[in-house]
Amino acid sequence: MQGRLMGFMTYLIRRGVTWHFRFRLPDDLRGRAVAAYWPNNLSALINPKLGRIKQEITESLRTSDNSIARARAGVRISDTELLVREARRFLAEGPARTIPEDVIEHLAQRRLQELLAADDAVRAKGLGLDMTAMRSAAASGLLICKRENQPPHGPTSPDRSGMTRDDLDLFAFGVDRLAADLRLGVALRRPPNWVQAAVDAALAERGIVLPPDAPEREALDIEFLAATQRAFAALKMRNEGHFVPTPPSPPDPAERLGPTLSETFEQWKAGTLLPGMKVPRSSTATEAEFCIRRFRELHGDPRIGAITREHARSLRDALWRLPTRLPAHVEKLPLPDILARNDLGDYPRRSSGTLGKHITLITAILSKGADAYDLKFNGAGWSNPFEGLKPENNDDELNRDPLSPEELAIVFSSPIYTQGERPRGGKGEAAYWLPVLSVMTSARLSELAQLRVCDVRRDEGTGIDYLDINDERGKTLKAASAKRQVPLHMVLLRIGFLDFVAWRYASDEDATAKLFPGLEPTGKGGRIGKSWSKWFNNWRRSKLKIVGEDSRKDFHSLRHTFKDMCRAARIEEEVHDALTGNSFKGGGKGVGRRYGNGVPLEVRAEVVASLKPPGALLQLRWTKPS
Repeated sequence: MQGRLMGFMTYLIRRGVTWHFRFRLPDDLRGRAVAAYWPNNLSALINPKLGRIKQEITESLRTSDNSIARARAGVRISDTELLVREARRFLAEGPARTIPEDVIEHLAQRRLQELLAADDAVRAKGLGLDMTAMRSAAASGLLICKRENQPPHGPTSPDRSGMTRDDLDLFAFGVDRLAADLRLGVALRRPPNWVQAAVDAALAERGIVLPPDAPEREALDIEFLAATQRAFAALKMRNEGHFVPTPPSPPDPAERLGPTLSETFEQWKAGTLLPGMKVPRSSTATEAEFCIRRFRELHGDPRIGAITREHARSLRDALWRLPTRLPAHVEKLPLPDILARNDLGDYPRRSSGTLGKHITLITAILSKGADAYDLKFNGAGWSNPFEGLKPENNDDELNRDPLSPEELAIVFSSPIYTQGERPRGGKGEAAYWLPVLSVMTSARLSELAQLRVCDVRRDEGTGIDYLDINDERGKTLKAASAKRQVPLHMVLLRIGFLDFVAWRYASDEDATAKLFPGLEPTGKGGRIGKSWSKWFNNWRRSKLKIVGEDSRKDFHSLRHTFKDMCRAARIEEEVHDALTGNSFKGGGKGVGRRYGNGVPLEVRAEVVASLKPPGALLQLRWTKPS
């Protein structure tokens, strides 16, 4: 509690009796020069005199009560952190170079409303013009032409409020001249300069830079021209004595259609979309970022409520055509450019399981965004456009083939197991033990790579040795169901797994040391075991000549071998799902399956003991490295 209070106090300063909020901006932003098209929604970060990002943000909290100040500071911390994230994204990506149709429509409606609201203000206050002297000169013989349908002369001196008769004359003259300018603009399909200046101001307010020849710029120019002409037609009717009400300010698309897809993703990634939402794993966030990036390359960055079923189908179909393992120079290309290439057949196809994960992720992000911004209840009639678009066969079980007994024999009779060979990419003893453990425990590569010495445990009550697969000490798991205890089969004990664990403990004298040192997070998203998996697949293909159709055989195939062993032993699916860390679907048999503590350790141990290990493992014996 004390640490939490101290955290708040770093954002609070007292000046006199009043508390103020102070947020020191990060080093990568502080004092940085900004361009003229800096978005208006980020203006709170800018020192307008210097044209640079402020050193810090300060604001009076208007209270002398410390508890009230802390509560108000909490809100401002969240708001300012969001500004910082948006500023970093804007500086990294630059201004938007496209504008959605709904925003074009909104800006045009706002243009009409603002012109009529400004006219209301002028008519309410008036200019106070008095042209009596000029009318006297006209009476002396200098004629002033009278407009047709001109209302009778009223008082020329200003009342306490409102326009004078002379104000009206001048205003009507200006409206007529500008209306003629607009009619010419419509005829030429080219807005007058003063309308284009209004378009520029609207774009600058949103931090958008459109090339002069962009189709969106032409559409916005025409919509602004039409809205301005409608407004001036209304002004003319007012001048002629007709009542024309000013429409209410149009709601921003964000209120009706929610934030943009990229804004929604950033909030989802930070875990701030909904109260109590968890921050997604870095690997999950990386996969989601891939989906969002590819969507934006196809369709821009619309608001989530404006994403259509056609958008969703287009992305799904494009991702299905997008191969995997593309060279870096191809991978970085926009999605339409990649799909236009004629060499895509040279690369492996994307599996239906992977595509299913992509669709599941973007479906979840949109659903949470819709919940956060009440899209289902604000009249937008929203439904998730990605719902039901997953491929028919999206089960990972269908995307890998288990290794045959002959192929297992090839793996476990290789020099790694018979001659003590330890290839550099295999990371020492990991090259020996990871395949063995995967076959006999069904653990995923990422789960094995994160194991600590202390995760190999013995139950004191039963004497059962087991792997404790958990999310402690910074480890991450694929899903909640992956957290489990897997009893060790007797063949692992005969091969010498517990001797290996004891050797690792003696090496570091630390029970929390990594069981397989050298396996570190690599690549974007920091996925542990990724480089080892690449080595294993290269070794399998080039050294062992084990090549599956369409890359259906890899390290994950060893885990499928365990599943086949369970089926051969006629083990109930609920039990072997508990061993493999899969979520048991239950065949639609009700929620009762989810009650209780799951399958007991003793039952799991009996089941594991009943498994018949591959014959290739029976002759293995691990020896301590010299």
